[in-house]
Amino acid sequence: MFKKSILIVLLFSVTCLQAQSLEKMIRQGNRQYRKGNYAEAEVRYRKALENRATSAEAQFNLADALFQQENYDEAMSAFQKVLEMTPDANLKSKAVFNMGNCLLAKEKYYDAFNIYKVALKLDAGNEDALYNLEYCRAHLKKSHIWVNPEIPHGMVEASEKEAFNGQMVALTSKADEEYALSQYMVVKADDQQVTVNVSGNRFEMPKFDVIVTAEFKLSHKITVDNNIKNGTISADRQKAIEGQQVTLHAQPEPKYMVDRFRVYRTGSPNDTVPVNDTVFQMPDFDVTVTAEFRTALRVSVDSTSHGQIGVTDTLALPGQNVGVIVKPDAGYQLEEIVVVSDKDESVTATVNDMNLFQMLDSDVTVKATFIEAQDYYKVEVDTTIEGGHVLLDVEKATRGETVMLRNAPEPGYKFKEYNIYQLGDTSVHVQALGNFFTMPGMDVTVSAVFEKQEDNQDQQEQQQQDQQEQQDQQEQQQQDQEQNQEGQQDQQQQQQKPNPQDISKEDAQRMLDALENQEKETIEKVNEQKIRTQPKRKTEKDW
Repeated sequence: MFKKSILIVLLFSVTCLQAQSLEKMIRQGNRQYRKGNYAEAEVRYRKALENRATSAEAQFNLADALFQQENYDEAMSAFQKVLEMTPDANLKSKAVFNMGNCLLAKEKYYDAFNIYKVALKLDAGNEDALYNLEYCRAHLKKSHIWVNPEIPHGMVEASEKEAFNGQMVALTSKADEEYALSQYMVVKADDQQVTVNVSGNRFEMPKFDVIVTAEFKLSHKITVDNNIKNGTISADRQKAIEGQQVTLHAQPEPKYMVDRFRVYRTGSPNDTVPVNDTVFQMPDFDVTVTAEFRTALRVSVDSTSHGQIGVTDTLALPGQNVGVIVKPDAGYQLEEIVVVSDKDESVTATVNDMNLFQMLDSDVTVKATFIEAQDYYKVEVDTTIEGGHVLLDVEKATRGETVMLRNAPEPGYKFKEYNIYQLGDTSVHVQALGNFFTMPGMDVTVSAVFEKQEDNQDQQEQQQQDQQEQQDQQEQQQQDQEQNQEGQQDQQQQQQKPNPQDISKEDAQRMLDALENQEKETIEKVNEQKIRTQPKRKTEKDW
């Protein structure tokens, strides 16, 4: 087992009722943890965080309970939140060290190695971190990266010529004229039937030598019609290969909206390509894109008492969904929304429970009435979200009120979607409408999904085929090569055995290279002493 620091929870007597409740929940969690009931301990710590979301102690113990259940990804995110919640350097050091343990448990030796060095930067005397760092180093092997020099219709470069297993390697490419990158391919050098997964333009280095190659395909031109009336359109790329996704954008003139896009084989207007909203798949021929614009219909908002309303779209087409934003004054709630045709007041649009209506074939006016508030419902944020945070404008709301949402992804993540459900019952969902939702007649929890950010360099390169963009890419590659040369010079100046006090996250790569020469000696030492064949976990929790 590997060494692991666990927080010593010290709870002082307080008079604040909220703090007492927090103390009680943490103590209950500690008792369950001591019994080995880690799932029950997790529940108690989460309740403590509901009472006081800024409790670094509860957050640390929650992360530890997740770790004991082998939920390493969740534990990693939970330990990372500790860093945001406390200025305590000692607690930060323990949290960073345990983040390394999460990576080590998944055999991510390279990433864990770098994390342990950060822990040593925070606490140079952390013998556990130094111990596990040595253990990781003994599992690191640097392998060669060979790039195929004879790739048809283009060339590829790798960010590294050698890399450790677990290290991320970036690829760049340059296509010949009229060609574009289709895909990168990485295979084992001595057995090309063994492939390495490439995500975007990056791959994780395995523990063997690899060969990097790529496939380039003939690209086709995307021509934009310049004779469109009442607006202009553009495509997100000028050329594309067969099967590639192309997104179209419209720039309508004032009081106009795009009615539909149209894509056809260049020179053959009757040979059309299907368009899904604003996206189409590139066929195996050149295409021309065009669009039709029509006069937009106006959505007006009537003045109201005891509250304010707004609309998601002030211009719309017939049949288009339009949302109504409702913000009652304090002590009031929505009674009714009415949408009336400006052409004929007897014609109205139906407004559903989410405050949405379908646009009529005429200008409309939206009206609302408010009454005294009867009930308020809780709006809580899920404290277990990984990769980011959700921010709300209210903690309670009335039925029909609009609750605005904001999201804040953590570094390396991107927002995907909101997930709103009844408090205590994840089977009852509430639909999010972009960055807001309409409050139902029940308490709700707001959660969200954040995805790890992945580079889409291969797609970007397909968008950048003109000469200037290629020149920019070449200049960037030259800068990278110069930086690599500078890094190699710095590595030669590093001591063979660095002082932990000098360790920092920024010099992680250089330190790895400097330590490589000791690898054989360290492994022999490990085998002789038989003390680092397994990492160890150390418990420091005072119950």
